Amino acid sequence: MMSPALLTTDASPAQQHAAAVDALWAQLSDQWSQDQAEQFAEHVDAWLDAADGAMVTRLGDVAAYLASFVESGREPNTAQRIRLAELVGKLGAAASEAEPPADSAAAAQPRAAAKTPDNITSIQGAIAAASRQRTSRNTLCLLGVGDKLAPGLQSALGERGYDLQHFGDAIGLREFLNVTVPGAVIMTAMQLRTSQL
Repeated sequence: MMSPALLTTDASPAQQHAAAVDALWAQLSDQWSQDQAEQFAEHVDAWLDAADGAMVTRLGDVAAYLASFVESGREPNTAQRIRLAELVGKLGAAASEAEPPADSAAAAQPRAAAKTPDNITSIQGAIAAASRQRTSRNTLCLLGVGDKLAPGLQSALGERGYDLQHFGDAIGLREFLNVTVPGAVIMTAMQLRTSQL
């Protein structure tokens, strides 16, 4: 099945993403399937990567809540589906609020082009993309937690498909957290008290 991604050219990118998410959600809410849930999650993640401002928070809420079902392979119950529907509904409203009216956007575009040449805009875009943190919900960071402390923990997590990142000190973990947002950070109580993350 093809994704109903970005169907109209007259709408803004946020409105196109919102329409595609609404269409995918309509299919998924009628009949939940793991494949459709994964496709929906991928589209939400793609929109999250392109979003800015308040949309990042709203999309992050949907992505995080949805991930609990997609990654575990379980179907949400009725109350959880209602919560998902509420979160998805807020995305469409936020997308239309975030976009300026078409007339003001067209009027503002020539002025913006006159102020910033193409090479400056592309450099700014590259810097913004590079500075955006990568989200990796399947990554778990272990700070000072080894097999001696928790026998079998690492092998059990590895068998379940988690990407484990081991750190001996908080400095290495801090550097990792500057570029990646993991699913969880696991550390000892002593590390928690003494580290300055």
